[in-house]
Amino acid sequence: MSHAAIEPGVQWVKDQQCYYKRPHELTADEERCVLVLCSLGAPYNLPMDWQRVEWRDHYIVVRLEGEELATYDFDGMTRLVVAAHRHAVRVAVRGIRSSRSADLQLLIHVREHDAEHQALRHPSIAALVAAVGEQTP
Repeated sequence: MSHAAIEPGVQWVKDQQCYYKRPHELTADEERCVLVLCSLGAPYNLPMDWQRVEWRDHYIVVRLEGEELATYDFDGMTRLVVAAHRHAVRVAVRGIRSSRSADLQLLIHVREHDAEHQALRHPSIAALVAAVGEQTP
């Protein structure tokens, strides 16, 4: 990460060794993914099992148990979207149904604000507002 001091949520994940299945410590990209995920709350309060996170080099896959994301009251979706655009991290949300509950799966993938290729680029907040403002009524 480019921050001088590590963010508290990322530090907690590292201290708890939530990535214990990995052969090495978290990459800078994985730290950015955790930082965006922690926009939903402190990592120890998130409705998920940290031992079930799928750690990849440039992304993570997380299952939020029985969770709902909304835009205003209980504004997890808004905080997640703002953090994603601030840190150039794409977040995909999928509904997952099991015999016990309906959960959400988040695929959190690092990109860059200034990447040339579309599949590697993620707009900043300002670019997002400009683009969406042109496209919505």
